[in-house]
Amino acid sequence: MNKTISKISLSIAIAIGLIGCNKTQPIKQTHQIKKQKSNKPAWILNPNINNENAVVAVVSLYDKKTHKLRSDKKLLFIAKLKARAAFEAKQNIKVESTSTTKMNSNGNMNYNENIKLSSNSIQKKELIIKQTYKDKQNFYLWMAEKK
Repeated sequence: MNKTISKISLSIAIAIGLIGCNKTQPIKQTHQIKKQKSNKPAWILNPNINNENAVVAVVSLYDKKTHKLRSDKKLLFIAKLKARAAFEAKQNIKVESTSTTKMNSNGNMNYNENIKLSSNSIQKKELIIKQTYKDKQNFYLWMAEKK
């Protein structure tokens, strides 16, 4: 009887060990699959590719207050503002921004943005749109200093 219990215990220990080994394998495969699925452009993580003086602005496709999908026009508008602020911050220029969104009785939304730049010497540089990219959650805008 002791031999039977020992064999059962040994069998259970081996089974648990094998199950444990099998669980670690799929985790590694899942991680590799995630890496392969990422088709985002390289400039999102490195906007200064090719020695560009550039920035990337990221805007959520959905308005956080209304949970509605933003229009392409509004996405571009907000992304340009964020890119300009990020670029000016790189140039040590203080950027103050306030925005208001109001809905009128017709259901139309009015969006106002006020931006104030301050520095010892403001030399506003012209930015150009290099590229845009949209995934399921965000809109990405790559802007660089015009040469």
